[in-house]
Amino acid sequence: MHFEYFRYKRYMENIEYLNLLTEDARRTIWRVEYCPKPSDNAPSAAQTGEHPLGLKPGIYTLMRLNAADDSALAEALCSLDPNPGLATLLAVQHLTGTAEAAQKTESAGTLQWYEPLEAGTLSALLAAREHIPVAEVASLARSLCEGLAHLHHQGFIHGAISTENVLISTHGTPKLIDTRHAPGNLSTSALSLAQAEDTRALARLLWHALTGKPPAAAHERIPLPLAAEDITENMGYTLENVLDTDLPSLETIVEVFSKVQAVPLNAYLSAPEDVRERMPAASNQQQGSKSKPVQNAPAAKARPKESKARQEASNKPQKKILQTSKNRMLLGALALTLAVGVGVVSYQLGSHDSAPVQTASATTAANEHDDERKIIETLIEERNRELTEKGAPTLQVRSLTKVEHKGDTLALTAEVQAPGYTPTEAELRDKGVRMQDGMAVQKVTFELHQDNGRWRIASAVPVSE
Repeated sequence: MHFEYFRYKRYMENIEYLNLLTEDARRTIWRVEYCPKPSDNAPSAAQTGEHPLGLKPGIYTLMRLNAADDSALAEALCSLDPNPGLATLLAVQHLTGTAEAAQKTESAGTLQWYEPLEAGTLSALLAAREHIPVAEVASLARSLCEGLAHLHHQGFIHGAISTENVLISTHGTPKLIDTRHAPGNLSTSALSLAQAEDTRALARLLWHALTGKPPAAAHERIPLPLAAEDITENMGYTLENVLDTDLPSLETIVEVFSKVQAVPLNAYLSAPEDVRERMPAASNQQQGSKSKPVQNAPAAKARPKESKARQEASNKPQKKILQTSKNRMLLGALALTLAVGVGVVSYQLGSHDSAPVQTASATTAANEHDDERKIIETLIEERNRELTEKGAPTLQVRSLTKVEHKGDTLALTAEVQAPGYTPTEAELRDKGVRMQDGMAVQKVTFELHQDNGRWRIASAVPVSE
């Protein structure tokens, strides 16, 4: 399909601005309707069949750049073949600061006309739902990987992949918008580095979609299978590897999400009210919702459930995080709360770290496992900083009852205590929780993994005796 490039010295009127989708200092993106009207001296475009930009009356996505755009980039984008993962650019209009334009509220700049993507941004969707299931993220990953691969194959660099630059159609299809760099005179190595940063940005976006927030730096990052539902270890490893590798591959992201049955994004809650009625049927709860679009009234956030990876870590029934009041969390979820909240810390073992440590009982000499105790205590301190401000109880290591250290894996059985926490009768009866010395105590089995000298908690399973 061929698209032409248009230059106009005159600001085009007859645009009805329906919804502001996103804005920043550089650009503003609107959902608009182009509806040419007759003037006193001329018939309407609808009557004559003539349209200033070659566009028919209807709904469009309009991006206004606040400064003159790169003409070479605009022409290159208009000539780019359509792709399911990219917002299709239909026309470009340069506003050259004429006397007529100066009298308008909008002065010189550039207008880019795109296909209608009416369900809003990924940013608005995440504001309404906090995070999205892996099946929807699989759809997001496939579409954006396809679009980004198409850009890279043609020599483009997107340069601004973010939740604000992903727009969603009424059918739940996500598409990239606002590509920043056309093919140029970069060396092969410089182009590879820039495109690699695009790939890392896409991995950060997918992580954000799965967990509700962008990934932290490597030394503070929560393992993905512990931070989101239904995430396999391979998926977590793949995204972490893309984030931390100098030259990551889009193909690895495509491969890992190809194993997930994808479903379209459900943007019902974040779409404008007048768009929702034209979207595919959502859940009964969402269809019945009369809430305003998220820009005006953010939806209540749901607490993430326990991850499937955690459930597979033990044959014993796992416990979900339950909130009974603003500042109270069930101790039955202590192990899960700990694992979800813990980060990765830099901690090197002592001089004896190269020798495997055999399984030890509670009667082992107190100083024999000082290093291992320091590791788990440091991780728990990280967890406390992360979660106590959100209402989770403060945890402390009470004792280590079992330690096994083999290479880069450390297995610990520890008793953790929560000062000031009062467990329910059900927790005391069924969840392996007991009161000792006036504090709630629970036994937990931890598995720690070491990567590049940094320890992280791979699993944390409550022990019911």
